[in-house]
Amino acid sequence: MQDQVCTGEMFILLLAAGTGEGHSLSAWVRRLVEAIYAWIERLRSSPAVKRFKQRHPGASGFIERRFSPDVYLGLHLTVGLLASILLVWIFGSITEEMLEHDTLVAVDHWITGHISLIRSPQADRAMEVITRFGGREVLPLGILVTVILLLFMRRYIQAAGFLIANAGGYLLVIILKMTIQRERPLTEYTSVEVAGYSYPSGHAMMAAIFYGMLAYFLIRAVDSRKLRVFIVCIAAAAIMIIGFSRIYLGVHYISDVAAGFAGGLFWLSVCITGLEVYRIKTAADAEHS
Repeated sequence: MQDQVCTGEMFILLLAAGTGEGHSLSAWVRRLVEAIYAWIERLRSSPAVKRFKQRHPGASGFIERRFSPDVYLGLHLTVGLLASILLVWIFGSITEEMLEHDTLVAVDHWITGHISLIRSPQADRAMEVITRFGGREVLPLGILVTVILLLFMRRYIQAAGFLIANAGGYLLVIILKMTIQRERPLTEYTSVEVAGYSYPSGHAMMAAIFYGMLAYFLIRAVDSRKLRVFIVCIAAAAIMIIGFSRIYLGVHYISDVAAGFAGGLFWLSVCITGLEVYRIKTAADAEHS
């Protein structure tokens, strides 16, 4: 149960980082994950499920393996696929609203038109610094340093996974921007120079991927639940404020940032799922050797 709880907790906390809901999650996450597994255990022992197992042993075995945390291509792949499907749906819904000029577009323009009401010279300078932590001024160097550290620690798979996650994220941003081609909300209040299309926000997407991967590695490295929550809260704060800085500076709509979070968390879930599946497979191979 402990390993199952840690696995479920890890995915929930990392998804919470992209939505800014990482506060006071420790006890709630544990109760939620334990309740889910208690429900699964009751379901497995029910008469209807027992009859299904007797009549369809092959199908029941396949289903059980998909929800086992200790089986290669088991629970980790199932959770990752479910998370990916949910995030693709969220991204698709935002994109559809934007392309059809529905309510979300009206909200975009209203926020863009009123953001100047909360601006100040001090906040402008702060946001201009913060936004760099999601862009080319900071992230490439951060990626390089992290990969070198992981290689130095001989964590070659994590280094490769981190590099693939970020390189794939950059490629995904380029493809989505060139496909959708939404113009930026540039106004007289825009205070930084930008180029390219607006949707989705590359800063928001790459912040979710970069800081989400760092949070994943740190969560895997520590045992303290409180420390895990603290790590996720820091990652959530970084991701959210970087996204907000793009709206504040007048270079993105709020839907650009929301779609960036959804796209970034989708790719993040894919990469984490791949690393978790590899970890379980390696552990299983080591036990059988």
